[in-house]
Amino acid sequence: MFRRNLRLLRTMAGYTQVQMAEMIGIPTATYTRVEGGSRNLPPEIVGKLTEIFECSADDLLCGVVEIAWARGDTPNDKT
Repeated sequence: MFRRNLRLLRTMAGYTQVQMAEMIGIPTATYTRVEGGSRNLPPEIVGKLTEIFECSADDLLCGVVEIAWARGDTPNDKT
């Protein structure tokens, strides 16, 4: 669920894997493995992702973000 949410949020926000890796401070290859499911992230990196996407860790890890994105809510909406 997490990797699907991560990919969904990244693509909907218009970021590349390279950009995401730079934003959270990890090598691009590591980020690619995370989205591919062969690597996990430490909690502090998950925290950075929740800040970038303006969602909770529960939302990011458990799939609730899919509901918000389906409604058209995006991380950059301030309304």
